[in-house]
Amino acid sequence: MKTMTAGNLKNKTGEAMKAVSKVPLRSLEESWKDIMDTIRQTKI
Repeated sequence: MKTMTAGNLKNKTGEAMKAVSKVPLRSLEESWKDIMDTIRQTKI
């Protein structure tokens, strides 16, 4: 396992934030509906 410096961590965090910022966000209502549908379909 390679040791990561603070500078490397800063750069990787910036790259991740840039990638995430390009993802379109869904509305809370739409997301919550999908969560509830998944819970209903899950067998316990």
